[in-house]
Amino acid sequence: MTNQNAELEKTGAAPAPRKPEGHFDFISEDGIAYGWAWDEARPDERVEVEFLVDGLPTGSTMAGLYRDDLLQAGIGDGCYSFSWSLPQEALARAGDVTVAARIKNTEHLLSPPQIFRKKVVANALGKIEALEHDIRLLKSALAQLSQRAAQDNQAVAALFTTVADFFAELAAASAAGDSPARLRPLRSAVADVTTGFAPFAFAPCAVPLASVFVAAAGPVAGIYETLRALQETLGDTPAEVYLLDDGAGDEAALLPLVVRNLRYVRLAEAASPAARCNGAMRLVAGGLAVFLAAGVRPAPFWTSALAAFARMPALAALAAQLRGPDGLLLSAGAEEAGGLAEPRGRGMHPDDAAYSQPGPVPAVAAEFFALRQNAWARLGGLDEQIETLPDALLAFCLHATAAGEAVWYEPGVGGEIFSALL
Repeated sequence: MTNQNAELEKTGAAPAPRKPEGHFDFISEDGIAYGWAWDEARPDERVEVEFLVDGLPTGSTMAGLYRDDLLQAGIGDGCYSFSWSLPQEALARAGDVTVAARIKNTEHLLSPPQIFRKKVVANALGKIEALEHDIRLLKSALAQLSQRAAQDNQAVAALFTTVADFFAELAAASAAGDSPARLRPLRSAVADVTTGFAPFAFAPCAVPLASVFVAAAGPVAGIYETLRALQETLGDTPAEVYLLDDGAGDEAALLPLVVRNLRYVRLAEAASPAARCNGAMRLVAGGLAVFLAAGVRPAPFWTSALAAFARMPALAALAAQLRGPDGLLLSAGAEEAGGLAEPRGRGMHPDDAAYSQPGPVPAVAAEFFALRQNAWARLGGLDEQIETLPDALLAFCLHATAAGEAVWYEPGVGGEIFSALL
């Protein structure tokens, strides 16, 4: 007899359905709230968490990020955590800020409210006055963005994230006693981005098939062109798109001003490429992660092959076919040569039999590849001690193959490199 039947026999009434549950874990010093929430009765759906700042509803997010501790605790597939940034007006307040998290459209708090006490931002107060004109410029850009007919909450959230990152970097420089010289006047940077690139938007997505990470490396024009090509080729495929910034440049952080529904994440400058890849994998919702180097233009209809990959759980990683402007292969996955990763098929014709058909390969190439999140977690992620991303991916793929996880090459997942960036 099941517990439900026993309860029915004992009381004469069916037990009340279980409510979504979760926990609001903490707020970081830079104002990011972390926690988790899930609905055990409907584990395939993601719970929407609403945040109250000083008692007022201020924003919401879907609890769909992966955490290994949730998986180990038996909470579904582990993809039920969330992170949410406090808005700029809350970060700018002089006193403490009370933050609560609850299940959207309910009064059910995930935990008692928490107090956010500014530490990093407080260290920057002496420098903010010197950069007040730059801050006013950002506020003006936000006001213009708000007036657009197609503006939505995701665009504002992306801009708040950019402003928060600006304050955090300023605070770090101030706390160290350094002059924030490399934070060049934002006037020219904002003008370059907002006047030099046409606005566009990624489609909103609550339940993505994949999370797509575009590396914010190299000229900002190349990053923008990759994002634009990605938006044009995604079609109706549900995907969330991240700009993955290692902090090496300044202008990439401003692209959410013109690319709406683009999620921006900055990872530690000191982290290795493998560590940054692992950090991105922890953000994945939907189970699949796609990584694109700046300067790669995805081929039309590549998402059909990605959807097929999603239906093949035995595959841990997917290698793409990457061509140069001359039409010849730059890579068809990767292989080992002298203990290092080398592009497979470089200089060969894409129609050659060895490269025109799908099949197993030793490894993926770093410019365009996909990973399955649960396989990444089972295998312990990429080795962060390996200096280069190609070699770290080679080691990961060899480990996957040895563990019985397949690495697959699919020429239908293709792309080309812009000739100007070769």
